[in-house]
Amino acid sequence: MAVFIPERYDYSERESDNKERQYRSYNKNYRKKKKNRRLGKLIPLVIFLLLDITLFLTLIVLMVSNSHTGTGFDSKAKVTIIGQNDGSMILRWPGVEGAKGYEVLIDRESVGNSDKPVFTEHCTETECNLPNSLSRNEPLRITVRSYRDISLFGHDIRRDTGSLIETVVVLKDPAVTDLVSEVDMNNKIVNFSWKGYKEDEYFLYELDEKGEKRLVKRSEPLADKSNKDDNSYSLLSDYGTVSMSLSYNDGGDISVPDPGNEIRLLMLPVRSTEQMAYYGSATSIIVLNRDYLLSSELKAEYEETGTNSYRITWNETKGDGYDIHVREKSSEEWVLLRSFSAKDERVYETGVLDPGVEYKFRVSAFKNNDISGQELSVFPSEIDIKTKSNSLYSTIWPTKALEVYTDTQREEVIGKVKAGRALCVLEERDDMFKIRIKDGEGFIDSNYCMINLPEYMGDLCKYDITNAYSSLYLVHEYTIPNVSGTVIPGYENVLLGDGTFIVPLLYPVAKKLVPAANKAIDQGYRILIYDSFRPYVATRYIYDTTNLILDTALPDEQFKQISLKEYLDRGGNPQEPVEVNTEPALEPEKTYRYMMTNNVWKLSSFLAQSGSNHNLGIAMDMTLTDIDTGEELLMQSRMHDLSFYSVKSSNNEAADKLKDIMVPSGFNMISSEWWHFQDDDTKTEVRPPRVEEGVSIEGFKRNDKGWRYRQKNGEYITSSEMTVDGVKYIFDEEGYTDY
Repeated sequence: MAVFIPERYDYSERESDNKERQYRSYNKNYRKKKKNRRLGKLIPLVIFLLLDITLFLTLIVLMVSNSHTGTGFDSKAKVTIIGQNDGSMILRWPGVEGAKGYEVLIDRESVGNSDKPVFTEHCTETECNLPNSLSRNEPLRITVRSYRDISLFGHDIRRDTGSLIETVVVLKDPAVTDLVSEVDMNNKIVNFSWKGYKEDEYFLYELDEKGEKRLVKRSEPLADKSNKDDNSYSLLSDYGTVSMSLSYNDGGDISVPDPGNEIRLLMLPVRSTEQMAYYGSATSIIVLNRDYLLSSELKAEYEETGTNSYRITWNETKGDGYDIHVREKSSEEWVLLRSFSAKDERVYETGVLDPGVEYKFRVSAFKNNDISGQELSVFPSEIDIKTKSNSLYSTIWPTKALEVYTDTQREEVIGKVKAGRALCVLEERDDMFKIRIKDGEGFIDSNYCMINLPEYMGDLCKYDITNAYSSLYLVHEYTIPNVSGTVIPGYENVLLGDGTFIVPLLYPVAKKLVPAANKAIDQGYRILIYDSFRPYVATRYIYDTTNLILDTALPDEQFKQISLKEYLDRGGNPQEPVEVNTEPALEPEKTYRYMMTNNVWKLSSFLAQSGSNHNLGIAMDMTLTDIDTGEELLMQSRMHDLSFYSVKSSNNEAADKLKDIMVPSGFNMISSEWWHFQDDDTKTEVRPPRVEEGVSIEGFKRNDKGWRYRQKNGEYITSSEMTVDGVKYIFDEEGYTDY
């Protein structure tokens, strides 16, 4: 470029200096302009280079960021819409790792294109509130995109990750309306029904005391979705009645609450597609209390678990618990056995019941601290149980000394028991009784044992052993001095302190008596036994004492019988012996002999002289009573009337009824006594020995709880110490001891 150089002039020195300054100024400005022109050409080149470097670095950052894992939504990710009670909605979605935030877009769904978004929101969290202004009657497309910020040269750059969730929905809340419940108490089911969309699912939760939810049941959609896409499904065309059932039996969906508690439920409606879960508002708390679920009908049942052992069960009903009472058919008094709370297992084990007794058990429900004034509308349930004869725990007496074997094979002997000793049956097996003696437990032959009928047969028969308090031996209404109205020797321990009797009978004979007693009951009667085993000492005494007065004159007054109650009321003191006049009467027709024999029979026809079948334990004296009234049937004579009025040939209709019951059952009669029946077959087969002395019930006695010691009067030793067979025993308040 040419440089302009002005001409130099010859001025004065001053002019010369001015021109020099002008020249230098001009030259400086010229150089500055030239420099600026050069920089103007260089700056665009620098800017271009910087842009290239920035673009290169950005590409590197993007490559690094795209190589990062977890950059998008899972392929199965769903959006969740939660309807609120105030009509608003919350939209939620799963988070994306590394995402800085999310963009929510909602637009109207149309065929082939979208309208302008009706809602947009940028969120840093994984939820946002949806406005109430959104349409509830048309399909809306909901899109959720994630994004992250990329830092470049100290600046954050927002970048869409390209990952999104998209679904189409009509924002009509899943709902439950007109919810009702009905209980099927027979099948233990609660049936729920309500109005709702059949395309929806319904979740029923149980709430605990802390409000924690437990899923109880889930109903599947009733509407068929198989031929619908998300769009058509979201239109919700199927609205109607929906139902669900809950069982509350054992192992069911719910359990019956304890008294004072309740079950709290809530139902949550949900609408689901592959890309969405839409939760409606939960229902109000549904409360189910105990009385709502349970029936007012109480029904008790029983099953036999062993001989005369029963298990009583009953269904669960309204109320806070149950009482179980018992009464015997002969009694009107209910006795409380046990109370059960509602939490207790509804099972009562009776243990071994007394044999031959008609029991009535009653189960009733009760309410604790009921201040409502409302009566519990649950009627008691009663069941009748008739027990069978049973030797378990019965008292037996050997009729002779018996060896005690270790088992029923009779191979090893462990001891011996004396005749007449009271023992307790622990088991019956192979015609042998298991007993306990000082040396341990073993078996004895049951064929040579008498068994106590009241313990073995119970109420199958009635018993009135008058020889134990006021003997009825008469000669046709006339007193036999020192026999009639007295306690016969050998019977001193037969009447017990509670007014009951011991009634021994040889066991094989007792087994035959059972079907005879049942036969009588079936016909409306009950056998009343006046005598069974009679010790030989008693037989001898009655015979000898009666023989003394046979030829004496009959007394002026007839015998006045006293009842057992009268005897006990006056202190249970036996009649004192009286002095007897044995002078023969002047008129034979007015003597005991004539009244007894009518010159046809004889004393031995009525009384054995050398021994009786009663002494063997195989004979009984009995009559019949009406099962309803308890009254004795009228026979042709009194019991133990030692006269020709009592002979079998004079039987009246009632006596023949007794004969028709006993004889087919295997018993034989004698010709002189309508009341006498004996087992001749057992006498022949077993050949039982004669027992001389009377027996008592004194000895160790067992029940389901343990061992006690019973005295002669039937009472148990309690709260004391006693030595038996050289062993000291300590008895507790109830009389139990280690034996």
